[in-house]
Amino acid sequence: QTRPGEKKKAEPRKFIPSQRGALITENPQEEENQYTFSDSPAYTRAKKAEDQAKRAAELEGKDETRGFLRSVEELASKQKWEEAFNVLERRTAVPSGLFLVTRAMLRWKFSRYGHALRDAEDALKTYGSSTKAGPLAAAFAAFARLCIGSEVRDKGSCSRELRPLLEAWQQAEQDSLRRHALGQGLFKPRQVERLLESCQPVVDMEADDGSYTAASG
Repeated sequence: QTRPGEKKKAEPRKFIPSQRGALITENPQEEENQYTFSDSPAYTRAKKAEDQAKRAAELEGKDETRGFLRSVEELASKQKWEEAFNVLERRTAVPSGLFLVTRAMLRWKFSRYGHALRDAEDALKTYGSSTKAGPLAAAFAAFARLCIGSEVRDKGSCSRELRPLLEAWQQAEQDSLRRHALGQGLFKPRQVERLLESCQPVVDMEADDGSYTAASG
């Protein structure tokens, strides 16, 4: 173990060649540098600015993401979800399917479930052929319907890996409802036998099993 202030000796295996007469692989007199160029704060700042400029050019250079996704990404990186949500809510035009999917996810986060599901299904219906918006819209719509207890639609638009998961999730949901005491009565209509004779649901009113005509007044 090297003591403080003592030079670290190079290990022989690093500079002694394995074959006789071969070149020295490393200079044994060279001290090991514990710093790298990437540790410089100036380099780190310049690298970060370069990456941000490259990302901004990429987002603004594509029709699917131009005009909205850059600002949403910047706000999301700072956990400013409500501001990102308001940015998309103020937009009246729909430029692409990715815009609809992004707005759907933010609407879902802020409990706008109906609007979120509508955005996802509109994206799937209008931009389903898009290689990015189509699969994302199908996946989000499928999981949104599962969360609200509805049947998954457009399962064929989901990826091959996602379909078995959706089917297994739906099957597990149905099994859970069947086992629950309120599963059939609360979440689904329950089959009951028809009345064999008249009954009185309230005082001085007699009811028979059959069809009734409803009228106002």
